[in-house]
Amino acid sequence: MYVAALSDSSSRQQIGGKAFFLLEMQKRGVENVPDTYVVHRDAMRESVLHHNLESAVSNYLDDFELRSHSENKTQWRGLCERFTQAGIPQPIWYKIQEIAERLFVQANFGLAVRSSAINEDSFEASFSGVFESCLGVASANHLQEAILQCWCSSWSPDAVRYSKKFGIEMDVAPMAVILQPLLAADFSGVINTANPDNGNPNQFLIEIVSGLSADLMDGIENGTRLEYDVAKDQLVTKDSAPQTTIITATEEGIIRQDPSCDKVPNEFNRQQILKLVECAAKLDDAFGFRLNIEFVVIGQELWLVQLRPLTALPSYFPDELSADDSQLTWQPLQFLVPLRSDAPAGLITPFYSDLSDAELWMRYQPDDITLTVFCRRIKDVNGYRFFLQEQLPTFIDHFDNPLEYESWLSKNETVYRDRWENLDVELNSIVERSKSAIADPASTAEFISQTIQISNDLWDLNSFGWSGPQSLGWMCDSLFTTFVGRYLPSFDISNVILSGAESFSFKVTHALQQLGKSITERHIRDIFVNTQLDKVLEVIQTEFPNCKFIEEYEAFCWTFGKTPLSWANRPGFWELGSSHLTMIQAIKTAMLATAKDVVDAKLSSRELRDRDESNLLKEFQTVAPQMIPRLERIIEWARFWGKALNDRHSLTIGLLWERELIWRLGTQLTNDGILKCPEEVLLLHKSDLELYDQNDNRQALKDIVKIRRREMKAHLRLTPPINIGSVSNDQRPGTESVQLDESNAGQDPQFTGTGEAIGRGEVFGTARPVVDINDPELLDNLTSADILILPHEYAFHYADWHSLLTMVAGVLSNGKPSHHLAQVARECNVPIISVNGGLSEINQGQQVYLNADRGEYRVDP
Repeated sequence: MYVAALSDSSSRQQIGGKAFFLLEMQKRGVENVPDTYVVHRDAMRESVLHHNLESAVSNYLDDFELRSHSENKTQWRGLCERFTQAGIPQPIWYKIQEIAERLFVQANFGLAVRSSAINEDSFEASFSGVFESCLGVASANHLQEAILQCWCSSWSPDAVRYSKKFGIEMDVAPMAVILQPLLAADFSGVINTANPDNGNPNQFLIEIVSGLSADLMDGIENGTRLEYDVAKDQLVTKDSAPQTTIITATEEGIIRQDPSCDKVPNEFNRQQILKLVECAAKLDDAFGFRLNIEFVVIGQELWLVQLRPLTALPSYFPDELSADDSQLTWQPLQFLVPLRSDAPAGLITPFYSDLSDAELWMRYQPDDITLTVFCRRIKDVNGYRFFLQEQLPTFIDHFDNPLEYESWLSKNETVYRDRWENLDVELNSIVERSKSAIADPASTAEFISQTIQISNDLWDLNSFGWSGPQSLGWMCDSLFTTFVGRYLPSFDISNVILSGAESFSFKVTHALQQLGKSITERHIRDIFVNTQLDKVLEVIQTEFPNCKFIEEYEAFCWTFGKTPLSWANRPGFWELGSSHLTMIQAIKTAMLATAKDVVDAKLSSRELRDRDESNLLKEFQTVAPQMIPRLERIIEWARFWGKALNDRHSLTIGLLWERELIWRLGTQLTNDGILKCPEEVLLLHKSDLELYDQNDNRQALKDIVKIRRREMKAHLRLTPPINIGSVSNDQRPGTESVQLDESNAGQDPQFTGTGEAIGRGEVFGTARPVVDINDPELLDNLTSADILILPHEYAFHYADWHSLLTMVAGVLSNGKPSHHLAQVARECNVPIISVNGGLSEINQGQQVYLNADRGEYRVDP
C-alpha cells in the first residue's frame, strides 16, 4: 500500500512523524483536521530501488563528514536531479494519482504537500524548517514534482547535519508525504502550549498572521504575538508587528499581496483566541506533553494542520526562596492525602493544605522531653510541598540516660494512656455523628459545618495516633531492651512484648477468616475455587450482586475502614486500607482451610510470650530481684504502647466516614450547581467552604471554585524538580545513601548470611521472591512451605501482613523491616530475618533455611 487515507494508516515507520501526530489527534477526538492522505515511506523506498539510486545515496550519506559543505551540496543536487528526471515509477504514481484526482475535486485552492519523515517531530528532534512543503499544488505534474521535492529534501545537507547533531541514523528512504486540501486561511499561525523562551507551561504563546503562515514558519514574518496566561485565564500581552506581505490562497494559485485594510491580525478576536487555547489545552492534556500546533482560521472555523512535541524547553519552576533558604536543599514531599493518584510528588490537596506531617507529629509531643520528633521543615512552593532533608532528633539521640525516660513515663504515661483508652469512644462518636449527618441531610451550609467539624476532630485524633503510640511504642520498646540488657545481656526478649497481642490487624484478619468460613452459598464457593483471584469480586458482583456474601463483605469494609465496594467508581483519593485482593485471598484461604487460623496463631504465640516472660522473671529473681517491680512496669508499658502502634490503624474507620461525608458534600455542591463533579470539593480550602457557611453566598463560592480550578490546573502543569535551592549532596549528614551489601550473593553451591531476627525458631521453605505484594498469581499460590523474599523494603510497608503471614513459613526482608511487619510477625509467630542486601540474587524455588534464634539464613541452589 503506497498511499492511503490517514485513518487507514498506523505505523509511524510508514507514515512519518508529522502524519503520526495528525492521526493521534484524530484518535483523541479532534475532528477539525483537514482530509488527509499519506504517501507511505515505502513509495520512496521502492522509487529509490527502482532507479538504482540506493548505493549512490548510501555513499553520499556515509562519506558526508569527509567532504566540504559545497561538495556535499553539489552531490546532493546531483542526486536530486537524477531522482527528479527519473520521476516516480508508474505503478506507484498510478496509485498516488488515483487518490489525487479525488482530492483535486474538493481542493478549490490546490493541495498542501508536506514532508513527514520518520524522525520528524520526535521528542529528540523536531526537524522544524529542515524539510520541504509545497502549497497550492493544483495539477498532477505539479504534484509529482512536489512529492519528489519532499523526498529529496530528506537528503539535503541541512537534514544530514541536523541528524548527525542529534545522533540520528540516516536512512536512504526516510520520508512519507502528506496530501491535504489547502485551506484558504483568513488567519493562520502557531500556538505553543508553553513559552519556548522561558519554559513556562502556563503561558501559551500564540503567533498569528493574516493569510497563510508560510513566511511566519520560515522566520520571514513576525506576525502578532499573544501570550495567554492559562492560570489566570487572561491575555497578558499583545505585540503586533506590521505584516509586510500576506500570502493568500486563491483559485488561480498562491499570491502575495500588500496588507489590505480589511484583513489585519486584530480581527482575530477574543472568542477565537479562547477556542484556540481550549483546543490546544485539551490536546496538551491528552498527549501529556507540551505541544507546538499549527492552525488555520477560516471565518469562525478553526483547523489544525500540524502538531509536534515542543523540544528543548528550558526548565521552569520559580522557587522564590529567601537568600538563606536558597542555600539549603529542598525536596518534594509526597503529601499526606494526594489529590489524585497520577499527581506529581508533593502536590498539595487544598482541602487538607492546613495539615502537615510536622504539625501532626508535634501536636501531642511533650515540651520537657524528646520523644520521636519525626518532622521536617516544610515549604509550599507553586502548590507543591517541599521538605528540608536533615538529621532528625529522636529519643535515641538522648537515650544515654534511660532513667530520665523511665522517670518521665512514671509521671506522664497515664495521661497519654487515658487519652488513648478514650480513642475508641471518640472514634465511635465521629462515626455516629457522620452517620447522623448523612441520614438527616441538612442545608448545604449546615452540612459544610458538620463535615469540617468532624474532619477537624478526626485529624486531632489522627495527630494523637501519629505522635502518641508511635513515639511511646518505640521508646518503651527501647527502654525495655536497655533495661533487660543491663542485667541479662544474653536473654532473648523478642517474644516477651508483642507476641500473641490481639491488635487491630488481628481483628481484621479474624473477621476475614470468619467471613470465609461462613460462606454457605454454593455458587459463591464455586466462584472462589474456579476463578482467578483478581477476578473473584468482579464475577460475584456481576452474576450475584445481591447475594449474602456481597452484603457481608460490604459490612466488613465499613466496620474496619476498608474501601467499600460501593465506592468502586470514585477517584483514587477514596481508596483506603488494604487492597481487596489481599482481603479476598484471606477469605479464600480461610474458606478452603489452607491458612493458619489467626486465633490459633495468637494462642501459640501467647504461650511463647508467657513462657519467656516467666523465664525472664525467674532469671531476674536471681540477678536483680529488687528490680522486678520496675521490670514488670516497663513490660506493661511496652505491651500497651506496642499494641497501640497497630491499633492506630483503627483510625481508618474514621477516615472512611470522613471521606464519605466529603463525597456527599461534593455531591450536594454539584447538585447546587457549584461544582462540576463531587471530587472537585478537594480543590477548595476549608476556609473557602466556611465562607459559604457564614454567608450562604452561592455565587461567591462558584467564583472561588473557578479560581481554585485555575490554580490547580497551573500547579498540575508544572514539573517539580528533584530539588530546589542548593545542589543536592547525597552524602550530607542525615541523607547517607544506603549501600547494599552483596557480599553473600551469588556464591555456589549455597550462600549464607546473618541479619536481625524477628521472632523465634527455625524453618525450612521454598523461596518466593516478591515484586508486587498484590500480585494475584502470588497470592493465589502461596503455601505454608513458602518463604517470602522481600528485596524492596518500602514497597511492602502497608501490606495486610496478618493475612499474609498466616500463609507462609517465614520472611527474608531487605533492610530493617517496618515496625508493622515486625509486630505482626511476632503476633503470628512467624520468623523473619532482616538483612542488608543480597536478596535480589535469590530465585524462586530455591530452598531457604531460616534460624531466627541465631539470626542466620542459608539459601541452597
